[in-house]
Amino acid sequence: MTQIYGGVDLTSHQLVRLCHTQTRPQVYISTGNNVVIRFVSDVSNSGRGFNATYRAIDGGFDLVSSSARLL
Repeated sequence: MTQIYGGVDLTSHQLVRLCHTQTRPQVYISTGNNVVIRFVSDVSNSGRGFNATYRAIDGGFDLVSSSARLL
């Protein structure tokens, strides 16, 4: 399971909770300049983990664009 929060810690607003295999990249946008990615795994399901990329956008707004994909 992968969870993405739009803030500085796990008490921040949860943007998404991803479970199982995602077949294509998903895009999630935080309105601040921080995100937290929490990856939890156990022995009941095996996989390759996840891949995440981010992009900071300059301009009138300070946005961070994040995507995470379970592999």
